[in-house]
Amino acid sequence: MDLLCSFLIHSGFRVIEEALQRFFERGGRLRVLTTTYVGITERRVLERLVEMGAQVRVSYGRRTKLHAKSWILERDTGFSTAFIGSSNLSHSALLDGIEWNVWLAAVRDPVTFGKIRGTFERYWSGGDFEDFDADRFEDERRAAKGSGSGGDAAHVASNLLAIDLRPYPFQREILDQLHAERRVHGRDRALVVAAPGTGKTVIAALDFARARREKADLSLLFIAHRKEILVKSRATIRHALRDTRFGELMVDGATPKAARAVFATFQSLSAGAIEALAPDAFDWVIVDELHHAEAQRGRASLQRSRP
Repeated sequence: MDLLCSFLIHSGFRVIEEALQRFFERGGRLRVLTTTYVGITERRVLERLVEMGAQVRVSYGRRTKLHAKSWILERDTGFSTAFIGSSNLSHSALLDGIEWNVWLAAVRDPVTFGKIRGTFERYWSGGDFEDFDADRFEDERRAAKGSGSGGDAAHVASNLLAIDLRPYPFQREILDQLHAERRVHGRDRALVVAAPGTGKTVIAALDFARARREKADLSLLFIAHRKEILVKSRATIRHALRDTRFGELMVDGATPKAARAVFATFQSLSAGAIEALAPDAFDWVIVDELHHAEAQRGRASLQRSRP
């Protein structure tokens, strides 16, 4: 199996991790080509792939603006296939996003399949992709995020915001129920319980976006137990609001300036910081409690720090 993919993100890797593990246990071989372009691909994904047995090569720096996405599945039976499309290895691309991908069978179109396979081999053997080195990768990734490539990241973000974030039917049902609880029954607190991967963050984002359409200056406090969740949740809410500047992080020592839309960890809200933030002033509070035990400890800290 060969993967050519511009952005490999942990949230997407988790979706296919078990299937990949079974693939390797059957004796499967995986080659991966990716990039540090824009600084989005995550080091831990590549490290885990190498640990599992994959060969990984990277286009470092800005020499190659890789934006391709393709899977090539070679089968001993001859019924090899390829998937060519827009999906990066991310949770939203695999499950929630609006993506277009084409499935190609070697037996139906051997000429095109041969071109795809040959192009991958040329990339693999060429000089633009080099063996994955964790330290170099991290250095190049940080440089890409802090350099002029940030303009490319902004371009990617603007393209993303051009696409409406639309709920699935079951998400729409939940959103309608939340709306009814507020407007019909006068209840301003709600708990959404759903399985992992069903898009609870999307539901929260769309719910808040609808409220903002009714009252444009609504303030928000979003609380979770990890910075990674905060960053991804802020990106989702930005998408729903079509506002790439919405929200400030309160984690790892960062202090919000405007404090009108704050994404904070439980830990950052403990030890007196909660008083400085004045959480009672927020119109909207969203709490991510995916990891219940940590959330409980965080809530206890919050309660102790407030009258």
